[in-house]
Amino acid sequence: MTKEEFEKDWAVGAKMTIEQVQEYGMTAVPCTCGEDGCKGWQMVADLSEVVEEANRRLFEHLADPNRGPLKLEIYKGSRATGDS
Repeated sequence: MTKEEFEKDWAVGAKMTIEQVQEYGMTAVPCTCGEDGCKGWQMVADLSEVVEEANRRLFEHLADPNRGPLKLEIYKGSRATGDS
C-alpha cells in the first residue's frame, strides 16, 4: 500500500475528504509497530507550519521594545493563520 492509498483510506474512515486531511495537516509516515493488520503507515499531525508561525510571531514580538503581552491564536482558523 502506498502512502497516498493509505491517506485516502484513512480519510474515508475518518469521514473526511483527502483535501480536509491535508488542510488539517495530517500526513502518513512509515509505521514499524509490527502488529498484525498494520498497513505499514500511521497518520500524524504535521505541526511544522504551526511551530514556524509561532516562532515568527514570538521573535517579532520580542523585537518590539514597546511590547505588551504576547497573544498567539494559532488554531483559531485554518492552518496556522489565526484566520476565522
